[in-house]
Amino acid sequence: MQKLNRLFLVLSILFAVISVDQTTKRIAELEIKHNAMTLLAGTVRLEYAENRGAFGSLGANWPTSLRFFVFMLLPLLVLGGIAAYVLRNDTLHLLEVASFALILGGGLGNLIDRFLLGYVVDFMWCGVGGIGTNIFNVADMGIMSGMIGLLYHHFMYKRNDKEKSSNG
Repeated sequence: MQKLNRLFLVLSILFAVISVDQTTKRIAELEIKHNAMTLLAGTVRLEYAENRGAFGSLGANWPTSLRFFVFMLLPLLVLGGIAAYVLRNDTLHLLEVASFALILGGGLGNLIDRFLLGYVVDFMWCGVGGIGTNIFNVADMGIMSGMIGLLYHHFMYKRNDKEKSSNG
């Protein structure tokens, strides 16, 4: 994939994920902060939450300096490394580039909240009965979609490479 095309794809996905993420979070603050909603016979719940930690509020009670390092500085360094890897690596498959861009967009969407608000706005829950997800947001969906894309690419191409080498 050519560098200019790769850059355009990454920036397009970043813009889309961050825009939708930030817009839905502002809507959640205005519309569901005080009025949770239940949809699809209770399998989807829109419920506002301020997450000062990570997945499932992990680390929310840690000291401020540790939270700053673990939830803002460290992710910023990791996202910078991912961006450099994607933009410099000419051998990446289209699916890998798109998947990394989804992860970058989601990570940046949550970092914007942390830097501006001091917490991440979450507002969606999916499940049946008492079994379900933690409350999450569009940025988290971008990160998870990117991870699934990378896993799919890894296993599909690894299997294809094994088949080619055993047939050759």
